[in-house]
Amino acid sequence: MLVCLIFLVVLPAKFVHAQASTKDFEPLVSKDLSKEKNLLQRINLLSKSAKFSADRYYDLGLESYSNNDYLTALKYWQTAYILYSKSRNLQNQGRTMLHIANVYFQIQDAERYKQYTKNALAIFLEINDTINIAVSYINLGNYAHIIDEFDDALVFYKKALKTFSDEDQISNRLTCLGNIGGTYNDMLQFDLGRQYLEEAELIAKSIGDKQFLSRNSYNIAFIYFEQKDYQSCIKLLEQAIVYGKEVNNYHYLALAYKKLADCYTALGNYKQANQFLVLHNDYRDSLLSLEKSKQFNLAEIKFNKKLDENRIELLELEKKQNELLILKEKDRSKVLSLFLVLLVLLGVIIFISAMFWFKNRQKNIMIEQRQLLQRNHMDAILKSQEDERKKLARDLHDSVGQKLTGLLFKTNEALHNEKTEAEEKQQLRVIKSLAEDCYAEVRTISHQMMPRAIQESSLVDILNDLLQATFKNTSIQYFLHSNINDDYEDKIKLSIYRICQELINNILKHAKACKEVQVSLIQNSQTLIIMVENDGESTSIENIAASSNGIGIQNIHARLDLIQGKIFFESGEFGGLRAIIRVNLNPTENV
Repeated sequence: MLVCLIFLVVLPAKFVHAQASTKDFEPLVSKDLSKEKNLLQRINLLSKSAKFSADRYYDLGLESYSNNDYLTALKYWQTAYILYSKSRNLQNQGRTMLHIANVYFQIQDAERYKQYTKNALAIFLEINDTINIAVSYINLGNYAHIIDEFDDALVFYKKALKTFSDEDQISNRLTCLGNIGGTYNDMLQFDLGRQYLEEAELIAKSIGDKQFLSRNSYNIAFIYFEQKDYQSCIKLLEQAIVYGKEVNNYHYLALAYKKLADCYTALGNYKQANQFLVLHNDYRDSLLSLEKSKQFNLAEIKFNKKLDENRIELLELEKKQNELLILKEKDRSKVLSLFLVLLVLLGVIIFISAMFWFKNRQKNIMIEQRQLLQRNHMDAILKSQEDERKKLARDLHDSVGQKLTGLLFKTNEALHNEKTEAEEKQQLRVIKSLAEDCYAEVRTISHQMMPRAIQESSLVDILNDLLQATFKNTSIQYFLHSNINDDYEDKIKLSIYRICQELINNILKHAKACKEVQVSLIQNSQTLIIMVENDGESTSIENIAASSNGIGIQNIHARLDLIQGKIFFESGEFGGLRAIIRVNLNPTENV
């Protein structure tokens, strides 16, 4: 047995009302494309007027439907749909289409009910209207129920139920629960049916939905009837009739009276059964008559004709709009082309200006850097010279000065004290020794400050003199290894000499337990490599890096910059420290 389903799905129903003149809906045809502004204004006016009038007809359809005047409701909604299509309001087109489908459900035209539902669903899918897509699924479930495809009906109902989860969609949720419960009843799965119907009953009572309560009471009564509990069935049917009369639900009143007749027939009370059967026929006939059926068919024919006419009108309108858009696009293309040309020219000008500015800026920066580098080199050289003068002053004061003081003392003593010949000879020997020490000290300092003449000596010779003078009176052994041709500029020889002098002085100051110092000179292609290595407990590489701002290191780097050289430090093979100097023998000029 088919249990009738909720027929009016819940849709937003209230719109702003406004009246519009019929002249606003005359076809808009203009052959003068130069009147673009006027045509667009008329199109806009048409759209707004159509929307206002459509809203009015939509509301009138709802009012007629609620009074069970389905033919009038159909005509109002058909008119509303035509006007919504003029304003290109797809969402309201879809909603109106669903209402038209519900009218055909009420007059039991299942095929038209299905077709209008599918048309509405296509619109909602296009605009991704999730809520109304689910409402359309309810209608498709109803159709499947009508043709006894109960499994398909459940699929549609449950699919829709997932969408109606929040409180704003409680009426649609009730519809799904009631339809699922009614479907399970028709499948004779009464336990499942009662579960959904009782859940719906609680929700409907909480919000006072008598329209739904009328239908739901009937569906629960159906379970009692199938279980032959006729008294419980009668009680619920009487309740359904009370609710149905309050909301003028003729559909469920007809069904309830028919089921009451069946109950009393089963109880053997044929008189009472016949009374209820008469009421059933009265309500059923009020819903549909042969004459009304003809009128519905005539309304459908007129509606389809109007739809065709409206499509032609819209096509003509779209054609005019497209022609206007083409003209506007051509003008826009001309303006855009001119703009692009000007933009390109401006870009070229800016690019050329930027290139000139950039080249001048780079040139100025390079000049400033070169000047700064030269100043830094000069400052480093002057600082180095000043440090060497201070060192010379200290050495002369500390060593030569003391020896000369002793020499003067001994000389003065010899001049003023009377001594024997042997004592005088001894005193002269002391004076001679002091004089020799002074000479040796002066000679050592001289070698340290400046080796023998650069033009006359090789790099190997001046480095050998440095090592000999430095380690002469020490226990440290030194070795000098060389495979160079020794044909270098004086600038290179002097710079390397001063760098090695600084490194060797650092060895004497900082290297503990140093026994051996090695200096190696290697020429490889256009590169001269100098390695200075000791075997003592030298300062670590990390400490050298940390002291990179020291005067000694600064002097070394300043001299290396003059000859385009680099210095590196690494651990030596014998536990000490190795300094590696690389000098480019074919330097290029800085630009």
